[in-house]
Amino acid sequence: MNARLGNHQYRIRLKAKDKQFVEEFDRRVSTVLSSRVHKLWKTKDSEFYVEIGSYLLYSFLRRSLQELKPFIEHCESCTSAFIRGFFDSAGCVDKVWGRISGSNSDLSLLGYTQLLPSKFLGIKARGPYLVTRRGSILTRRGKSYVRKGDCYSIYVACSEVMEFWHKIGLAIERKRLRLEHAMGLGEDASVGAGGGTCTRHDFASRAGSGI
Repeated sequence: MNARLGNHQYRIRLKAKDKQFVEEFDRRVSTVLSSRVHKLWKTKDSEFYVEIGSYLLYSFLRRSLQELKPFIEHCESCTSAFIRGFFDSAGCVDKVWGRISGSNSDLSLLGYTQLLPSKFLGIKARGPYLVTRRGSILTRRGKSYVRKGDCYSIYVACSEVMEFWHKIGLAIERKRLRLEHAMGLGEDASVGAGGGTCTRHDFASRAGSGI
């Protein structure tokens, strides 16, 4: 987020490679603000972004995690929406096993997100686990960067994924379809390149193993 104080405009900008995620963010924010959806822009690096002007929303989002917790924990719907937003943003779904994982360098945020499903929804998430160390090399779109901090992950095992799908879900279509395919919810659900198919029986077997 950034604020332009000269002309009293407070701008909220979200930029990401995933167009669906930016569109979903804009749709949700537009609902909160009772406004039309905003124009999406594309950068020369093929990233998408949206800018929204709102002093009230800007001020709200600038609050600390501790200050935001009463809103996140207001009700089951609010808690589910926060968890769903985290995994839509920072999560991925394993093509074969259906395991849902989410990564972040903010250990306090990750630890809090890991506890929420169990505390309010009866879904156990495991971790956080250290996955990459500070100083390691990240290659992204042909460019290499040195990581400035450690990165950690949490994950929802197969034994909990069906409950996650029912109570939380995923808003990003690509991730949601991958999860549904892994659970065998479609006819001959494909798990993607190099995969094959995953039936309900397969998923039940994996869930029983606790993977």
